[in-house]
Amino acid sequence: MRRKESIAEVVRRIIASHPSIVDCICLNIVNFSALSRSIMEEVRKASNLEKTDESAVKMAVIRFSETLKRRRTLNERMVRYILANSSMRLEMDVTVITAEREVVLRNVNEIMEKAASARFFQLTQGTRTFTLAIAREASSNVINILSRGITYRMDDQAAIILVSPEEIINTPGVVSYITSILAWNGINISQIISCHTDTILIVSKDDAIRAYNVLDEIILRLRSGQIVTNRTFDPS
Repeated sequence: MRRKESIAEVVRRIIASHPSIVDCICLNIVNFSALSRSIMEEVRKASNLEKTDESAVKMAVIRFSETLKRRRTLNERMVRYILANSSMRLEMDVTVITAEREVVLRNVNEIMEKAASARFFQLTQGTRTFTLAIAREASSNVINILSRGITYRMDDQAAIILVSPEEIINTPGVVSYITSILAWNGINISQIISCHTDTILIVSKDDAIRAYNVLDEIILRLRSGQIVTNRTFDPS
């Protein structure tokens, strides 16, 4: 039998499920009374109570807000450190190929042999397919091998490779911050690939230079201590 949650636990779960509320709390732009009233019905349904004490909900909101602020402050220090100590590389003219799993596995040795000398190559396994991101000039060999097993193909892509300190492995929020910055600048990410301390963002070739410059400016400004990272939009 499932244990009945307390009001405080329900409030924490509800707030944590709304990133926009979390951001506003951490930016100190939340009216706790208004927030408590806005989630009252959700708290009542989640806690199976016919009547919910507004003051209890507000107190739970305030207490959890303090916890969030402390946690966010510590995490932001790590995000700033990681991004400030990251370097970037841009690979233009990349082709992204998605192919059936069985076809790739059947030809994996030949694919790896052809891709070994490519200036850029990444292979990612999904549940039913593999996705290959490879330099355009080497892609024709792989395309010929996979032939009819290809289910999707994107030409004219580029790869932004972010090389970070090892702390990125255990620090939440770094990729979220990067993707939020690009999203607010209208840049779509077609693929995200993680390889140990490398974060690889595949974007349209048309967006590549702008995406690189946006992230490069953020990194430089973080190094100089001009911005903090508790915002999910372009801090310029």
